[in-house]
Amino acid sequence: TKQNTTDVIDQIVSRLRMKLQEDEELKFTKPEENMDVFISYSRSDSDIAEELYDNLTAQGKRVWYDRHNLTDGGNFMEEIRKAIRTTKYFIPIFSHNITREKDESHVYRNEWNLAIEVAISMGRTYIIPLAEKNFNFYKSAIPENMQQHNAILFSREEGMEIVTEKIIHKMNQD
Repeated sequence: TKQNTTDVIDQIVSRLRMKLQEDEELKFTKPEENMDVFISYSRSDSDIAEELYDNLTAQGKRVWYDRHNLTDGGNFMEEIRKAIRTTKYFIPIFSHNITREKDESHVYRNEWNLAIEVAISMGRTYIIPLAEKNFNFYKSAIPENMQQHNAILFSREEGMEIVTEKIIHKMNQD
C-alpha cells in the first residue's frame, strides 16, 4: 500500500483476469455435481434448452446443461448419470420433435429412465416437465411414469421468461 496505488490496483486486476481465464479453461475438465437443475432435451430443441439455461442462470440457478458441463474426452454417459443423481430438479423438454423422434434412439430417453428411478426415491417433486403446447404425451412414447407429472406448457413464440418464473416458483414450493 506504500507503493503507487494505481500500480497495486492494476496488479490486482491483472491477477483476477488470469484467475478467471484459468477457471474458464478448466471449466470442462471438472464435471459439475449437485446442481439446481438438469435440462434434458432433444438436440432438435437446442434453441429452447439454451434459452431456458440462460434464463435460469440469470436467476442465479446452477444449471447442468450438456453443452456447458460435459468434459472434453470424458465418459459422457457416466457424467450425465452422476449429474442426474445429484441434481435437485430434472427438467425434460417435451416438444413436437420428441413425437417425430419416437422411433429413434436418443440419449434423452436414458436420462428420463434414470430420472424416474431418482424421483421414486425422493420424497418431493423432482421432475418438472416442460411440454410444448398441444404436445401429445400418449403418441410420443413418453414413459408412463413421466406422463404422471404435470407439465409446464411453453410455446416457442412466447419465450422462456414466464416458464422460468413458473419453474422457480415450483422449486421454491418444495
